[in-house]
Amino acid sequence: MKQELERIRPEEAGISARAAKVFLEKVQHDKTQMHGVMAMKDGKVFLEAWWEPFGRQYPHSCHSMGKSYVCTAIGIACSEGLVSMDARIADLFAEELEEWKIDQTEAFGRLQVRHVVTMTNGMDHMSELSDDWIYQYLKNPVVFEPGTQFLYNTAGSCLLAVIIKKVTGQDVFAYLSDKLFPKIGIDPASVIWLKFHDGNIAEPGCFSLTENNLRLGMLYMNGGMWDGEQIIDREWIEEALSVHIDNSDSPGGEDSRCGYGYQLWKCIYPGAWRFDGGQGQFCIMVPEKKLVVAINEGGVEPHGPGRTLKMVYEYLFDEIKEEPVEPDEEAYDALCAYISSLRVEKTPPNGHWPKQDRFSGNYRVTEGNATPWIGVSPNGFNFFESFYDQTKKKEMTDFSLCMDQEKAVFSVDGYAAFQAWFDGEIRVHLTDSVLPQLNRTYSTARYLDDDTLEITIHWISGWFITIMTFRRNQDDSYTVLASKNILNEQRPFFTDEARAELVSGFKAAGACGSDEKQPSL
Repeated sequence: MKQELERIRPEEAGISARAAKVFLEKVQHDKTQMHGVMAMKDGKVFLEAWWEPFGRQYPHSCHSMGKSYVCTAIGIACSEGLVSMDARIADLFAEELEEWKIDQTEAFGRLQVRHVVTMTNGMDHMSELSDDWIYQYLKNPVVFEPGTQFLYNTAGSCLLAVIIKKVTGQDVFAYLSDKLFPKIGIDPASVIWLKFHDGNIAEPGCFSLTENNLRLGMLYMNGGMWDGEQIIDREWIEEALSVHIDNSDSPGGEDSRCGYGYQLWKCIYPGAWRFDGGQGQFCIMVPEKKLVVAINEGGVEPHGPGRTLKMVYEYLFDEIKEEPVEPDEEAYDALCAYISSLRVEKTPPNGHWPKQDRFSGNYRVTEGNATPWIGVSPNGFNFFESFYDQTKKKEMTDFSLCMDQEKAVFSVDGYAAFQAWFDGEIRVHLTDSVLPQLNRTYSTARYLDDDTLEITIHWISGWFITIMTFRRNQDDSYTVLASKNILNEQRPFFTDEARAELVSGFKAAGACGSDEKQPSL
């Protein structure tokens, strides 16, 4: 049964309601879209806010914060004596090395679990997260002495999940659902964990509640103990929250060069550590102040997430006093009203309306592949394809469009449908997709001109956006563009292109109806 966390007013935690409101104002800066914030002191939540339609009850992308969940499983397995931080990768994967006839370097024989955990794998590049990613990792030459060179390596983090499966007989989600989640108040149903096509848990494919991340941080703050039970050995937690490698040459901002522990980062703020996922998925811990802050956002790289951390340090951590402060009812009422008003910015309608509906109809894709599905491409390829449900058709081969005065209905291959509204208002609906667990969306539509329709799909499981553009050409063919956001200043989107032909004629305007699935809110 979930243990509810105690809620208190900000003043009881040592920060005025006025300062707490200023923090929320500052943290939603111009390089991010904020989704959720929770802050805790002494195990009590004193501030929490979500920007609708994001909410406390919706799992949100963790990205590389999933590394911290996987590493926590390693900590539990070490505490149970099932594996050691000194265990050699060559021993744990001896069967694979033999089967695949991999001839590694001598240094590979000295590669241990602790080196994988501290991003000191000894490789000069990260191997690909392709369908044969375990093979790619094991054959990647270890050219440096393990433990001596920092190189961020997500493939190694994914390997930790495979190690858990080897030593426990359970995948990492099942193991945590047994050994951790119920004990610290996390409902396993509130965690979504996508898998690679080989059936192994995909570390970057972790989606969890903001509060779940806060609870994980609280466990580390408490030295691995929860309600009197030592879930992870205190010594292991102390090692986790210690610098094991100098990463001062790492790319990124100043908070990426302060040192690295066990799949977590030392912060520039004195005494602070953080779990860290791409685009600003944070859980920041300050043990000396007994503070934990969890954040979900869509921060624009390279500066957005760093600016968010700066706002946390300057307008929250620095404002908190050791003792409670005098309550101010007027300021507290203003804070509560402000939190209730928080919304993501809606897309304004452009006001253009064509004289004739040129889009309602059924289409067949004749060339290329442009899909609406969630895509993440930090390195030039969509690595989320590695998680797509293989029972679903990932290519878009057929689609339909239906317009009326209020909305456009975009249906894909007979199993996914998006309700896109012309007024720009946010209306949440559910749809199937190649990632069926991530089914909560809202969509808007607008005509760019008489021959161009644009539908923007927002996936509420994270910061993912797909902009579908349908353009009618002079030869009566159609160009389809699918642009997916990367949240990077230098490259905001990656775009796929297709051509399509109209198969059956236009429906009468206003004939779309509504067969959308309504969410349980």
